[in-house]
Amino acid sequence: MSHFHQMLWDQKMPRLRLVGSGARAFLNGQTTVDFMEESPPAFLRGFWLNTAGRVRALFEARLIDEGAELLVLGGDFDEVMKGFDQVIFPSDNVRLDLGSEIRRVQLLVTKQPDRFSNVQWILPGDSLSGIVQNLNPSTPLEFARWRMEHGLPIGQGELDARNNPFELGLSNLVNFNKGCYLGQETVAKLLRAGPVRKQLRFWESDSHLSVGQALTSSAPKSIDKKKVGEVIAVMSNKKNCSSFGLAILRNQAFECQELYAIDDLSRLIVKIPIGFVDASSENVE
Repeated sequence: MSHFHQMLWDQKMPRLRLVGSGARAFLNGQTTVDFMEESPPAFLRGFWLNTAGRVRALFEARLIDEGAELLVLGGDFDEVMKGFDQVIFPSDNVRLDLGSEIRRVQLLVTKQPDRFSNVQWILPGDSLSGIVQNLNPSTPLEFARWRMEHGLPIGQGELDARNNPFELGLSNLVNFNKGCYLGQETVAKLLRAGPVRKQLRFWESDSHLSVGQALTSSAPKSIDKKKVGEVIAVMSNKKNCSSFGLAILRNQAFECQELYAIDDLSRLIVKIPIGFVDASSENVE
């Protein structure tokens, strides 16, 4: 039997509450989740997209009797709150509230494709239960490595409405059977169009890289260094000056296992994130 290293993602987060008789219908029209088919206390995860089908935020929601509560796992919480507030009309029968901060705890298991395992929301006075009780919180370096290896671009500035769910390998967070929602037309076109032109990748290097660095597949001595990707996230290991992170690659580099930074020729080892969903080859539901 395989043994996996386990630790916790333990973080306090602001909570957004949408309450009222029209709360679920409103969320159904704003997100990639079918809020009309679920019932409390289910956790739901999905995206808030723009009209071009690109990801502005990744959220986790919990249904309550009078509506739903949301945590923004990736993206800007204030932007989500402002964006929802701007499109709520009196006829929607929805009230937007800022709930008290909540402690969110998740079991992190290395090398497993499930990116959301054993999640608990802990209110003041509550305590951990089940398998997470006796585990230690991950360090910032451990958590960054886990989420990047598993393809979760949820750090500051990483979800910036430049990429769609297919490019991020997270199309499993889109319900393709639900009714109209923000960005649906574009998402439907992308699904029919087949293979994407860009994809997310995990990388690691013996050198320190920076966000925004252009990447090439050309050998170091090559004169023509064509850009095939860009670094979008970096975490440095100060002990050995190495780094790892996330990059968006163009389709000509999808099969590459080794790339170079164009400006300083730093070498990167590139891998498909664990659990990455390739919608062009998967039956996405």
